Amino acid sequence: MYIPIVFITDKNYLIQTATALESIKRNKDKNTSIKCYLLTTQDSAVDIGKLQLIKDKDFTIEPIIADENKLNKLPGAKEKYVAASKAALLKFSIPEVINEKKVIYLDGDIIVKKDLSDLINIDIENVYAAVVPDLPQVLYEKPLFDEGNGTHYFNTGVMLLNLEKLSKDNISNKLTKDKLSHADDLLMDQNSFNRVLGKNTRILPPTFNVTVASLIRSRAKYRLEDLNSLFGTNYKTIEEIIESAYVIHFSSKDKPWVFFDVPEADTWLNYFAKSIYSNLPLVRKSKLKKDINFKSIEVSKNDNKIPVVLSTNDKYVPNLIVTIDSI
Repeated sequence: MYIPIVFITDKNYLIQTATALESIKRNKDKNTSIKCYLLTTQDSAVDIGKLQLIKDKDFTIEPIIADENKLNKLPGAKEKYVAASKAALLKFSIPEVINEKKVIYLDGDIIVKKDLSDLINIDIENVYAAVVPDLPQVLYEKPLFDEGNGTHYFNTGVMLLNLEKLSKDNISNKLTKDKLSHADDLLMDQNSFNRVLGKNTRILPPTFNVTVASLIRSRAKYRLEDLNSLFGTNYKTIEEIIESAYVIHFSSKDKPWVFFDVPEADTWLNYFAKSIYSNLPLVRKSKLKKDINFKSIEVSKNDNKIPVVLSTNDKYVPNLIVTIDSI
């Protein structure tokens, strides 16, 4: 099975991209061949070249230098809701620069937990893309974002893109024009994609884009029954959704390379520890306890070592000693 995948990255996102690539490589089936396109800017070209260290005979990497003139002309987004950089707008140009019939787009703040053959094999011949609704906010009584799509308003961090149809219908230019006409947009690229593609998409189950922190943090704002009704599923708990995930998406500002106590932070750390950047010290802090100082954690890519993060204060040092001894 051949699976083309595209990321957008730059020199400031090397560790995250390398960690995501490592998770894809380690969890693909032995008969799966992966080609990863890395869409980047000229000033990051040399740094991105370091990611070639990850490739092997059935896992190839091809950097693509984007047209920065188009990017520089586009407005950014309001800081309140945005976790992405302006480079995310390079997403608009994917149909123009990648020569594939269809491709899986992935944000860099993800971990892939299973082979992606089930995703690439989904039929999108008559639609622009296969996408997952932006959970959980589309289930709120008053959603934060809608753009006329209702519960079909989708998250653009994981998309199966029909490049033939997108190219034929000149969607890249339409996305650019939409962004220029919405200079005060609260999000970087997502609202534009939803306005331009509308409901001409195929809705995927949440397992392909589990926005883990948002699902857990906002649990009181939505009902699991409504989620099951939307997807025709029968999840009993959020943990079941996480366990079934093909892709874990750290879509909020609760990033596991910044905080050591956000949901699935240890899952991300596990793949970081196996990545080409595992020799670098990782400095993280607590999201839950603001008074805890930064922690410097060095992890090894050795498969026999399991990174463990422990938090304590002066009163709990004896408890910590007992915990460490038990490990």
